[in-house]
Amino acid sequence: MNNSTAENQKFGQYNYTYLVLIKEDFPHRHRKFYALERFIKLSRDYELEQTNLTNLVEHLRQEVKEQEKQKVNVRQFIAAVRKYTDMQQLDASVLREFVEKIYISEVYTPDENEPRIKVREIEIVYNFIGAFDFEEAREQSQADQKDKKTGVA
Repeated sequence: MNNSTAENQKFGQYNYTYLVLIKEDFPHRHRKFYALERFIKLSRDYELEQTNLTNLVEHLRQEVKEQEKQKVNVRQFIAAVRKYTDMQQLDASVLREFVEKIYISEVYTPDENEPRIKVREIEIVYNFIGAFDFEEAREQSQADQKDKKTGVA
């Protein structure tokens, strides 16, 4: 094994290049040293960028999986809704198919000046789509209808 190969294995590629530059007597050694420093910095930046991009790709893959899962859940929900479009009465089997959980809050008084008014919040978590904010959906629907009437796209 020659001396340069042994040094390369001992010190690593970057350090070996640095040692060669120091050993050799270049007329413009400082330019080559600057080029080496720049190369090492750019290599580190490249490695960091590659790591960041790899992490971003993994994060985006997870998001795509989540979106695909939501798409399937919405399709299942729509299929269940179509199944019960002619429903005459709400029974336990329909509830089991649509409702995953129901959360009921403690009773509280929103206004201390009106102690007779009591409020209890109810949150329904549906199968396939999770909790659904009907108030927000109603407001969005009304805004969409206003936009259609005024011609806003």
